[in-house]
Amino acid sequence: MSIKKKFVAIIPAKKKSFRIPNKNLLKINGKSLVVKSIQDAKKSKYIKEIFVSTDSKKIFNIAKSYGLKNLGLRSKKFSGKLSTMHSVIKHEIKKISFDFDYLIILQPTSPYRSFKDIDNACKKMVKNKSADSLVSCSSLPENYHPKKLMLKENSFLKFFDLRSIFLNNLKINKNLKIFKTKSIGKINKKSLLLFRNGAIYITKREKISNYIIGGKIISYEMPFEKSLDINDYDDLKELRKF
Repeated sequence: MSIKKKFVAIIPAKKKSFRIPNKNLLKINGKSLVVKSIQDAKKSKYIKEIFVSTDSKKIFNIAKSYGLKNLGLRSKKFSGKLSTMHSVIKHEIKKISFDFDYLIILQPTSPYRSFKDIDNACKKMVKNKSADSLVSCSSLPENYHPKKLMLKENSFLKFFDLRSIFLNNLKINKNLKIFKTKSIGKINKKSLLLFRNGAIYITKREKISNYIIGGKIISYEMPFEKSLDINDYDDLKELRKF
């Protein structure tokens, strides 16, 4: 199959993690999370070049051992707690000298993502020419529906969403404590509630200066059981069960 669109992958893998030390070097079945991401990216028939963005010499050398092109070690400015993914990516792509059409971000903390998921997401992005970005998602479990969520401030709770079943028969007045958000409006009965699972982000090259996810966004939907994103020790325990 001839693929005309060029995809470049960046695997963000900084040294410090504020919840799990050296998280990206954790081994599952004898293979570190960053190595699994590199191997899956190399199996992809869409990705033409892979870069690892890191401030870790060990991870840098791992990337080098797989023959990946060099972005250099990430500076402290883009490795701290306050640095955002968007700022890191904008900085790193300045070092890429050749043209490409799409950037795909593969976080090592999504161990259940496969190279087939990567290729299916790329295929969907290419097919939808009007899309500006793609994000991998899973269906939101009923327990986490916005209607059931509460926001805790100090010692008291507020309703997160005006559509809560407990507000159906109340006359809403200005004094009622409601957490107002523009992101949650009326949801059509046919709408599907999804959550971002962190496995795959794809952005058109010309849109990266503005956002990673934005413009006309499409989803690549993954099963809930493949959507583990390792952020803390509870996630790690969940992974090791399997």
